[in-house]
Amino acid sequence: MPKTALTDRMGCLKGGTVAGLVIPTPAYVRFCAHYRIQPDFCEGADPESKGLVENLVGYVKSDLMIPEELNVADLAMANAKGRLWLGER
Repeated sequence: MPKTALTDRMGCLKGGTVAGLVIPTPAYVRFCAHYRIQPDFCEGADPESKGLVENLVGYVKSDLMIPEELNVADLAMANAKGRLWLGER
């Protein structure tokens, strides 16, 4: 399990900003606490930090989802294949 979850500044995760720092929503805080991960957000107006997140998403899509033909219709199978894939990395 990762120690940190680096995400974009999506409205569903970002409750607001104070002095340039992102304040996560209570639901996202509960999610992170449940999985024992630290929430982290990309820097605003910084394509390099946002590109890191987008590159990781693209990598998972091209290396796992497309070859395995995964989609959310069978979430249990997608999660099982995802766990196997993570074990290979």
